[in-house]
Amino acid sequence: PEEGSSWTFTKGAPEVVLPLLASPPPHFLAAMQVWSRQGARVLALAGKPMPPGQTGYEGASRQNLEQGLTFLGFAVFACPLKPESAPTLKSLVEARHNVVMITGDACMTACHVAAQVHITNRPTLILTRVDDGTSEGEQKWEWVSPEERVRVAFGVDSGAGELEALAQEYDLCVGGDGLVFLNRLKLLPTTVANVKVFARVAPDQKELVMKEMRSLGLVTLMCGDGTNDVGALKTADVGVALLQASGEQKQTRPKKNRLKIVGGDNYKRKSSSKAANEVALGGVAPVVRLGDASMASPFTAKAVSVLPCLDIIRQGRCTLVTTLQMYKILGLNCLCTAYVLSVQYLDGVKMGDTQATWSGMLTALMFLFLSHAKPLPHLAPQRPHPSLQCAYFLLSVLGQFAVHLTFLIRAVTGAVALMPPDTPKPEVDGDFAPNIINTVSYLVNVHIMVTTFAVNYVGAPFNTPLVKNKLLLSILCVAYAMIALILSGEGQPLEDMLELVPVPSAFRGRLVGMAMLDVVLAFLVEHTLRYLFPAQSGPRKINTVSSTRDNSESKKTK
Repeated sequence: PEEGSSWTFTKGAPEVVLPLLASPPPHFLAAMQVWSRQGARVLALAGKPMPPGQTGYEGASRQNLEQGLTFLGFAVFACPLKPESAPTLKSLVEARHNVVMITGDACMTACHVAAQVHITNRPTLILTRVDDGTSEGEQKWEWVSPEERVRVAFGVDSGAGELEALAQEYDLCVGGDGLVFLNRLKLLPTTVANVKVFARVAPDQKELVMKEMRSLGLVTLMCGDGTNDVGALKTADVGVALLQASGEQKQTRPKKNRLKIVGGDNYKRKSSSKAANEVALGGVAPVVRLGDASMASPFTAKAVSVLPCLDIIRQGRCTLVTTLQMYKILGLNCLCTAYVLSVQYLDGVKMGDTQATWSGMLTALMFLFLSHAKPLPHLAPQRPHPSLQCAYFLLSVLGQFAVHLTFLIRAVTGAVALMPPDTPKPEVDGDFAPNIINTVSYLVNVHIMVTTFAVNYVGAPFNTPLVKNKLLLSILCVAYAMIALILSGEGQPLEDMLELVPVPSAFRGRLVGMAMLDVVLAFLVEHTLRYLFPAQSGPRKINTVSSTRDNSESKKTK
């Protein structure tokens, strides 16, 4: 530009800037596509001189200023992937989660990135409008590969079946204009169920995709870092907002990254992070400033990659499994204890204060150590059962309770036979006096309580296996060892402490055998039901029959 002249400049997506150019270069789109196929973000730059005598924008409309522009070149930005992105998304895909990209970048750029991070692993087709001068109502569309080697026609007469058949062979990418076209054909449910990449979409279209996913019955997790993700983050079942590098994060960078700051005639050497913080915050101590995205989502991560999504799923599964197994163990222990405290109480069998205290402390310790289980680093394809209201939990509790109740009844029946015939029946409201029935009942009840923890502990693939949960494993082994020591006849100090009487030698072997059989049968019941009623091990099949029916009805109307 000549000195003193005024110019107007604009930048934007190449396909948006192209109609504004006075004489587009012959290979404008081809050159842009070369960079886009390599995953670069491309902006078109254009400008023109202001009319003579006009030095400002007063009185000029944007439409007039952005007409007849001269192409000035492309601004190409290389955006390298974060180191954690590809491994994280690969773990999600291997765990059979349906991973979808929704972005405002160009279709080719999005397809290149999606292939690098394992979202797509098959040949990709992009829904492209055929520019043949037809009216909007008669537009022709086709699926085109990024290299333009494959072309599949797709027009207004195409149905959901054709889209689903194409998705069986290719990974599909749809742009914002293509999403409008498919929505007009009543194919939005089928599109959302089969498309892997949504590119060049507006913020409201991101929200539309999330709403349609939820209407199909999918549980959605949305991860975003910008204001244009707010609607989708609020719509998703789980929203994860990513904060860009904050002042606190920047201060942790190595001190070797330094910058020369000019201040008057003197040069001061300061770390780039400290200088940036001082400029941005005016000398105030750096703080994390939450943006709109973080305000709209329940989770906010101080990270620049999708790694927090994997952490949320791992932690969520571990918490769910731990909570459900606690309810299950509580149910079994309550059922068995209810029998001891109700039915046997009517026969004069009751528990001493010392016995109740020690068994309560043992239960509390086992629940405490049970909660120490941590999620495993690898995300497995198998899902945990989402609720207690399922056949697996009901049958497991009833089956194990039947095994434990049988053991308890037979053990107490055997103990009753060992009582002298002329022994008076203990009074219900009388003082506690230990006898063989109380001793056997207490030992069996403690054994059942410990067995419910050992058998119903879930462990892999959701949390720490029992053999690695050292605290819980230790308390289980100690409890079993104490029971075995008492039944061996060598636990006189324990018997005195717990107010027990010695078990006759003729009954010890039988009681040990029944206890071992109880553990084996409870283990078989639990793991057989886990095999017969497995949890979902992948994304369920999405039903889009209603969308196909709507499409057929619209065709008949036309």
